[in-house]
Amino acid sequence: SDILHPERLRLLRRPLRVPAPQRVVRPRPRLPRARLRLDALEAECRRLVQRQL
Repeated sequence: SDILHPERLRLLRRPLRVPAPQRVVRPRPRLPRARLRLDALEAECRRLVQRQL
């Protein structure tokens, strides 16, 4: 009767301890590597374009 009171039911259903969601901080890619990858991409594009010309 009292236990089935909706408010208390809601409290019961809610997990007691919800750990704060830890924000996963993804390590920033280092610039040199990103720049290298970009250069490689650019070179690849040039190669493709020249093959078509």
